[in-house]
Amino acid sequence: MGRFDTYPVSAGHFLYFSELKSGDLFRLDIPAFLTDYVSLEEAKKLASAYRDTGRLEEALLVLTNISKNLLRTSSLDERADFDFALAEIHTQQGRFPAARKILQPYLPEPGRIGALAKLHTIALDVREQARQGSTAERDRLVNRGVKESLAIGEQHRDQEDIYGQSLIHAGRLYLFANDPLTALEHLVKVDALHDQEVRAQALFTRGDAYRSLGDAANVLKVFVDVIHLFGEDSSWGRRAIYRAIELSQQDKPPQEAITSLNNLMTQQADLPVLSATARLRVADLYYELGEQAAALESLESILSAKAIPRDLTIQAYQKKAEILSRAERYQEAADTYAALATISGEGQAQLGETRKLLVLQLVKKALKDRKIGETRIAAKSLIHLIEQYPRSVEGRRAYIETKAMLKEIEEVQSWYTDRVKNNPDHAVYRYGQALAFSYSEPPDIPLVLDLLSSRCR
Repeated sequence: MGRFDTYPVSAGHFLYFSELKSGDLFRLDIPAFLTDYVSLEEAKKLASAYRDTGRLEEALLVLTNISKNLLRTSSLDERADFDFALAEIHTQQGRFPAARKILQPYLPEPGRIGALAKLHTIALDVREQARQGSTAERDRLVNRGVKESLAIGEQHRDQEDIYGQSLIHAGRLYLFANDPLTALEHLVKVDALHDQEVRAQALFTRGDAYRSLGDAANVLKVFVDVIHLFGEDSSWGRRAIYRAIELSQQDKPPQEAITSLNNLMTQQADLPVLSATARLRVADLYYELGEQAAALESLESILSAKAIPRDLTIQAYQKKAEILSRAERYQEAADTYAALATISGEGQAQLGETRKLLVLQLVKKALKDRKIGETRIAAKSLIHLIEQYPRSVEGRRAYIETKAMLKEIEEVQSWYTDRVKNNPDHAVYRYGQALAFSYSEPPDIPLVLDLLSSRCR
């Protein structure tokens, strides 16, 4: 992980901290964070989601917490497989001491676990030792690492995961040496195996090889093959979808990226999750271009589609509500947040905030009517507003002020007095009563103060 420093500000249940190297600021929702670790399965899903969307720093945070805190009751094989995946990410990102610390306890183990630990350690050694050396030294280290990896594979030829991993590690080492053609020679051999997990890893590595060769068509084919092999809603399938979308829009300006993603959706019309994920990105691109209507249309197509995973539906609702809020279309935004809350329980805070903005917008509109002489219309709008949102202080204040302008303040005072008489503990009615009497001519200040103080008792 990067070097993190707690930022000297906290608010509510949020913790703010910064990453020293990049200067980025992060916000952590503590209750939500703890909820993510209630069970091992939920934590794994979260880690997979981060990996699937390329958020490796956050994935590492979750994976490290799982390894330290949630694997204690798992079998040795389960812990080892998990830790090998974690060590692999550390190695790829150049965090060699962290990777070595994870792998070291597994090296003395016999059989499968020890063999896989050795394969990962060989890759780690090559990358670490090649950092300071020449190209020739790097190639020498790679050739030695490939030879050692393949030897381990031959020793365990009857175990597909070890044999397959030896071929994958050989391919990755050749990619590290900028030799994608030789890498492919080893990676294609994995296709003959029955272990789907190993085949998926090999396909992803083949995608990297094709990308090095500039063969975009084959890269895309690899990811589509993974989707068909594992299914769209699997971890591998989601990761392949993310990579396919990333590839389709890579190095393209927004309009060209939209065209490319639309072509992808047309070509892969039998993959609804890929299409929905692509449409989320298309919505973002349209919004970047200032085409709000097109962005909302893209999101609506997701919300009206069938058999879309819940997390993508939630994202579509969130994006739609955010766009509507920014456009000050608060009623539509509030309706969207309410719909989101019914399917996920999320969005309640945003719904409350959006309703506040909606009320302020409606008050502003009524005051605008009042300003141009439509005082009676403004009063009607405001009474309707406070009936719909009875806890709105702004609405009540504007209504009472408008009725005073109409010389009808006694009517409001009588109305609030009756309400307080029947509901003596109702804070909003007491506030309204005090505010209404402050508009008397002349204002009875002692009475207003008494009403306010009795409200606070």
